[in-house]
Amino acid sequence: MKKITKVLLIAVCVLTANSFMANAEKIIRYVKQDATGNGTSWENASGDLQAMVDEVEANADKGEVRVAAGTYYGGFFMKDGVNVYGAYSAIDNGVRDLKNNKTYLDGEKKSRVLFQNQDVLFEYTTTWDGFYIQNGNDLGAGAFISYRSILSNCVIRNNTTEGKAWQKGGGVAMKKCQAAGAPAIAGCLYNCVIINNHAGEEGGGIFIENNSVGDVINCVIANNTSDSSCGGLFLGDWNGWSCIQNNIIIGNEGGISQLYQKQGPLLATFNNLIQEENAEAIKGYDPTAKDDYLTNYFKDNLISATYSVDDIFVQPTSFAGVELLEGDWDEISNSDWSLKEGSVCINAGTDRNIPVRINGANPNTQPYSNVFITDICGNKRINETAPDMGAYEYGSTSIGLKNVATLDIKISLINNVLHLEGIQSTDKVVVVNSLGVIICNKINAECDIVIPSSGVYIVRIERGNECVVSKILK
Repeated sequence: MKKITKVLLIAVCVLTANSFMANAEKIIRYVKQDATGNGTSWENASGDLQAMVDEVEANADKGEVRVAAGTYYGGFFMKDGVNVYGAYSAIDNGVRDLKNNKTYLDGEKKSRVLFQNQDVLFEYTTTWDGFYIQNGNDLGAGAFISYRSILSNCVIRNNTTEGKAWQKGGGVAMKKCQAAGAPAIAGCLYNCVIINNHAGEEGGGIFIENNSVGDVINCVIANNTSDSSCGGLFLGDWNGWSCIQNNIIIGNEGGISQLYQKQGPLLATFNNLIQEENAEAIKGYDPTAKDDYLTNYFKDNLISATYSVDDIFVQPTSFAGVELLEGDWDEISNSDWSLKEGSVCINAGTDRNIPVRINGANPNTQPYSNVFITDICGNKRINETAPDMGAYEYGSTSIGLKNVATLDIKISLINNVLHLEGIQSTDKVVVVNSLGVIICNKINAECDIVIPSSGVYIVRIERGNECVVSKILK
């Protein structure tokens, strides 16, 4: 078996052409817990995360905020075009490591932790990456996201809607933008773990609003609860363009325990691993035709009713729902939903032509392998003969137990030219469009690659066993 690197690479980036300008002057601000500087360097870091986000937003060409390990209390507002990255070292400046540099955003059970104003139409893709989002209390208690927003490489845990008027989305609520002319896109979740969250109504783990399109890819949704409709992932009316791909949805409790789609077919749902421990674990838009629903829309997913979770995963939890008894949280926090040796999920995924969509556009059908999807740890799919099911390719380490490093490559799109900065002579560069047509496939590629027309492009850069995949919308 080919050895799989345990280094996580930032695997999914959705970039827009207007994010890059010929004379861009992006800025970076730095945040450390309890620091008192103005944020212009690590040595002069600020302790006020929201102030730094606001300062970058005010800059004409935007930029990013880098946040050192520590705990940051309160509720935080996402701002258009401001990318925020946690897991930096507070000592060794510039070193990013999710295993050792845990960065917590904590609502103290007083407010929602992370919020995007759905009345504001974002112009730029906006990413928050590498955080523990915890102890929020509201609709979308952990995070409330909308158009052009991405949460990636985050652990969203211990959030609740308890006591609020709208009790939906204990972990995450995804709702379309309400601004005039906005498409019905409600954000993206990539490579996240959503655990031990609670909602009084729909979506203990995740709630996707009616007529809203949300992507949930390479995520673990486990041990969440709802008092009524769905403990795991709830999808409202007519959001069938949502991409629900390569997730693990298991151990959730309440109502339709794992996944409930209120109305409308799911057209881009595959390679998920879903626990069906009873007749009310999964429910489709037509509750009288459950078997047809599973056959038509879940034929490329594993419904694990006939398998023991102990035979599939390295270290699953022994109970469903959130922590109630002493020791429950230790079991949840130490769980490992990666695949164990001999798991029925290894090489069990589909590699057929599938619908693939980027941030809201209607899907184009193409082979799975053309999309170059990575798993939750950034390892390449496909490792052997076919993609594995769920969030992990066999051999990957569990999220929260992995190092983070990025290839020192900057990707930008300026005036129809894709510019790659930092390419080495042995790097392999592959660029394909949304129809699977290869634009570039070579070793030691030129630094500049002409992108001929508008559309979605996928860029893969390989260096040994390491790989970075970026999705670019021109």
